[in-house]
Amino acid sequence: MAGTPVQLNSDRARVLATYAPRPQYPEEARRKHIEGSGVFVLHVNRGVVTKVDIYRSTGSPILDNAAVSAMRQWRFQPTNTPVPVPVLQEFRLH
Repeated sequence: MAGTPVQLNSDRARVLATYAPRPQYPEEARRKHIEGSGVFVLHVNRGVVTKVDIYRSTGSPILDNAAVSAMRQWRFQPTNTPVPVPVLQEFRLH
């Protein structure tokens, strides 16, 4: 259920998450047995997420919204330049 931040290693920046709360599995999705995984791109500037794009949807707007809501709260070690951070997010019922 947790998002997996990807470390980007390039000549420009190395990005490390310092705070990454897990998205809450929405009760409505649980009731309906909705599962999915998606890829989200966090735009990070000075350690703060300024925007979250849905690169590949989970297949459910309910799950997408839960992921985006949580990822907007994420924080990273500050870098000198804005960087995109791709994140794989899975929602699985156990």
